[in-house]
Amino acid sequence: MQRRVFITGLGASAAAICAACLAGCIKTGMDPLPNSGQHSQGQGSNTNNNAIFTLDLNADLLNIWDMIQKNNIFVIRVAAGNLASSFIAVSGICTHQGCLVIFDSSVQEFYCPCHGSIFSLGGQVLQGPAPVGLPRYTVTISQTTLVIT
Repeated sequence: MQRRVFITGLGASAAAICAACLAGCIKTGMDPLPNSGQHSQGQGSNTNNNAIFTLDLNADLLNIWDMIQKNNIFVIRVAAGNLASSFIAVSGICTHQGCLVIFDSSVQEFYCPCHGSIFSLGGQVLQGPAPVGLPRYTVTISQTTLVIT
């Protein structure tokens, strides 16, 4: 078999697999990179209709730098008080090739173990190969319930 024929066939096979995966995501309503747009943090009431998940602030994230990872989202308390600005919610999926990142609390950065990308606490790329930062999620507080949307 000629190398050109082999490589062309390999490329076509890979494209077909990618198309099938994307079609599956569209069919099931999944987003390949969940909540991939940048979101701002705000405070106020929330009906929880669009909540990805909620946390009880009487039991969770009591101290500064406490962290919870749930649904591939990191939620970190960065300041005292139960205000939305006291928390950061960032996707745990690297924007380079979809590996799960690790939060290093000693330097307050996210690190991708697959290819070495480093992200700031707010999700901005500090070191590639990741092309864009980690998507952020909206944090709202309703009494003692933290809501991630």
